[in-house]
Amino acid sequence: MATFQGFSPQLIEFFAGLEKNNSKAWFEKHRAVYETHVKQAMLDFVDAVGQRLAEVSPEFVADPRINGSVYRIYRDVRFSKNKLPYKTHTAAVFFHRYGKKHEYPGFYFQISHRGIYWGAGHFKIDSEQLTRIRAFLARNPGMWQAITADPVFLERFGEVYGERLTRPPKGFDTDHPLIDVLKMKQYLVRHEADYAAFLETDEIVQETIRIYQDAAPFVELLCIALGIPF
Repeated sequence: MATFQGFSPQLIEFFAGLEKNNSKAWFEKHRAVYETHVKQAMLDFVDAVGQRLAEVSPEFVADPRINGSVYRIYRDVRFSKNKLPYKTHTAAVFFHRYGKKHEYPGFYFQISHRGIYWGAGHFKIDSEQLTRIRAFLARNPGMWQAITADPVFLERFGEVYGERLTRPPKGFDTDHPLIDVLKMKQYLVRHEADYAAFLETDEIVQETIRIYQDAAPFVELLCIALGIPF
């Protein structure tokens, strides 16, 4: 991998153009820009973050490959009404070594012409995992409250979000102090920023590590609930 020097203005221009011209013909005409300023830049970014990821936790993986940590740009249109062929952003996930992609809690990064966002938490929670997380939080409400009320957490992320049930899950006291939290089916946080400050500089690697460190207590709580190391 080459040394990561930051994302370029060409990445921003590429995605702005792709959003207006989401077609194979346009993409192929601009493929050289994609290969250098999007795909290779993202692979180099993941590699650079991976060299620092142990500062967040030694349990998470940075795999600098397409379909490793880095997502493909091609959309899966088989079951979607939206038949546009390409994603208008590039993204990566730093996943737990116990699984792949979204099988366990992890860390996320995305950049496009609309900005940057960093994410953390558990996105695709299966029913068994969800039962374990809810049961753990029901037994340990203080742990959740201490983490999500921390001033650093609030300033960086604001609140936890995700899909949720409209009614309390079965088996849980409707008067539980965390009943709204127990309704959740996903546990996610995000932080957004304009891309301008991070073009053509590797400072974005340091900022990514700082954000993931701020999210670490929240991700660790989910890992503890699932019985996996952090």
